[in-house]
Parts: sequence; structure tokens; C-alpha cells
Amino acid sequence: MDGTFKEYIGMGDYELSITGPIDGPNGHHPIDEVNALQQLLKASVPVDVVSRYLQNLDIHSKVIKEFTYEQEPGGYSHQGFNIQAVSDVPVFIKMS
Repeated sequence: MDGTFKEYIGMGDYELSITGPIDGPNGHHPIDEVNALQQLLKASVPVDVVSRYLQNLDIHSKVIKEFTYEQEPGGYSHQGFNIQAVSDVPVFIKMS
């Protein structure tokens, strides 16, 4: 027989790229909001997704792979960020 056999095991993870600004009041850097985001990004746990768009694609949890903060000249009142993540499906193992 010519050709090869293929076995479908499963679809891979979704790659997510999340980019945006955190805005503070005019003339004030959003220190508390940036610190809260930093704590979330550094936690070594899956993060629940709160997005109708992503939940419609059956993405309910994500794992952060890497993140960066961006500085813009003169942009003191906002903080740009970029987050790279992958979708995650929690698996619970029951030990008996």
C-alpha cells in the first residue's frame, strides 16, 4: 500500500498574544495596577479566562509563557504590556 497511516491524537494548544495599555489618571503612573498585573503574571498557576471571544473558542484557562512591559517616551500615565500565553485544559488526577 502506498502512503502512510495517520493517527489523530488531538489538537494542540492555542497560542495567545495579549497586548494593551494600563491607563492611570493624567500625570500619574498606574503603580497599583501594574503591581497587580505583575503578581498575576509571576504566579506559577493557570489563569482563568474572562472573555466571551475566547470562551466561544472553548478557551477557559491559560498559562503565561512570557511577558514584557513597554516604555513610550512621554507616556508616564500609562504602561504598555505584551503577554504570550497558551490555552490550558486543567486535568485533575484522583489518587486512591
